[in-house]
Amino acid sequence: MRYHRLFLVMSLLLLAQGLAEAQLKMVEAVVPGTTRKWIKVYQEEVSPDLLLQETLYHANENPWMMVKYDQQTGTERWQWFYENENPLWSATIVDGLLQGRYQHWYENGMVAEILYFSDNVENGPASFYYRSGQLAMEGRYDNGVMVDFNFYDQMGEPFTGTWEWFLFPTHTLRMTGSIVGGKMEGEWLFGQTANVGKPNRVTYTIEYRQGTPTTAVN
Repeated sequence: MRYHRLFLVMSLLLLAQGLAEAQLKMVEAVVPGTTRKWIKVYQEEVSPDLLLQETLYHANENPWMMVKYDQQTGTERWQWFYENENPLWSATIVDGLLQGRYQHWYENGMVAEILYFSDNVENGPASFYYRSGQLAMEGRYDNGVMVDFNFYDQMGEPFTGTWEWFLFPTHTLRMTGSIVGGKMEGEWLFGQTANVGKPNRVTYTIEYRQGTPTTAVN
């Protein structure tokens, strides 16, 4: 917690210095319908409407959301925080789509998920963890489909049984299905991770045999 507070103090100091040097404008408001503080930073020397950064705050005045914009590349770097200042998640959005590393934390500061996106679809290595920090599952995504995954119980042993994984902190079901000897087996139900630009959550099913998908996404 001290590290995050120091980081935020340093960020504000650097921001203040930058405001003085680069003709930037800081606008303070409140989030509609709340008393939460909302700070926006504009680069007036280029355009009065060129938004560079915005920070929203929890009711206790700890940062809630911070996003930095690169208007030239369409890149947005997002960070969200719990009320206790621990990080909630971080992601990069380019032209409205999740790209690159996506990381999610539990409220106690432990990492929950690390995965990678390409155009809003999971691609590449992925790892998921219990609140204790123990590895829960790891493998890779191939165009949004889980492949080569291994599942573990909270003692680190191969898991057998019914698996359920939820998105935090909303507790929305992320995936569920059967596991035999640490491998996916039978029909699995998934909820889509990325909902950027989508009003409704997407669900789909995939059939597995000994950890290998045998059907296309339904």
